[in-house]
Amino acid sequence: MTGVQTCALPISKEVEDYSISESKNKYSIEDGDLIIFDGKHKVLCGDSTNKNNFLELFRESKIDLLVTSPPNNLKISYGKYSDNKDLNEYLEMINKIFSNVKDFYSGGRLGRFMCVNIGREWGPINLPAKYDFIFNEIGYTFFRNIYWKKPLGSARGNPTRNPFPRYYTPKVQTEIIQIYALNPEKPELLDLMITYKFGETQRDKQEQIPKFLLSKYSGNVWEFNTEASLKKTHPAPYPIQLPFNCINFFSKENEIIFDPFIGSGTTLLASDQLDRICYGIELDPIYCGIIIDRYKKQNPKSRIEIKNGKKSRNI
Repeated sequence: MTGVQTCALPISKEVEDYSISESKNKYSIEDGDLIIFDGKHKVLCGDSTNKNNFLELFRESKIDLLVTSPPNNLKISYGKYSDNKDLNEYLEMINKIFSNVKDFYSGGRLGRFMCVNIGREWGPINLPAKYDFIFNEIGYTFFRNIYWKKPLGSARGNPTRNPFPRYYTPKVQTEIIQIYALNPEKPELLDLMITYKFGETQRDKQEQIPKFLLSKYSGNVWEFNTEASLKKTHPAPYPIQLPFNCINFFSKENEIIFDPFIGSGTTLLASDQLDRICYGIELDPIYCGIIIDRYKKQNPKSRIEIKNGKKSRNI
């Protein structure tokens, strides 16, 4: 186990403060490039709606846990990705991606989860409800909603602007992390199966969730700050504490964590610190370069290889 689990802030400040120009593809990343970090973590530059990209990325490997934060169709400028789709087109994209994901889970065994952070829960679209419908249609089983509570100063809305009845607009200071399980034998008994069966061999008592995490995040409301230091590189980064918690609570060491919207690489950094293996897909080559730089900052002696077909180069 790494020493990082003994502190509440899992990544050093110098890594969090790192920034890079978002307009420069400094490593000449191209669509189809497979970036391999220290021979274990993998990020494919490509589209998560394309099942062939999953085949290229995973080959014989399988997902043990998904942790991700999809774009919320809020007209945010993400670079190559258009965040301003027709609602039906957006939901069709989400359906296709999570249908692809389901085919690459680790045998549908109990104890395999996905944690999806959704940052849009105000009118006129109840986006978490849309996701819930899609996930159930695909075949996932709902487990819990966890609410990420942000500082009030970062909340959306202003209830004092029009202090009159029926004009009240509460500040939205939460985002939802939807937790779903894959193919439990009896969905109505999911809690009991996790507690008493878990579909695993005898549990290793040495690999327990750190006590400081259990004491601070025992409930389904997790309070921590937003990520502000990466705004120059990514318009909507999520704080590393979010994947750090999910990975600790829903996976074991050396298992594969997958992020189909890996963005600036926060899920990869958390996975690396917690002795997990991270696979990800990112559409934009520029963000792939940001992932490389953030990983190099966290691991100065890292070995990074870029493969595309028979071509290979080291950086």
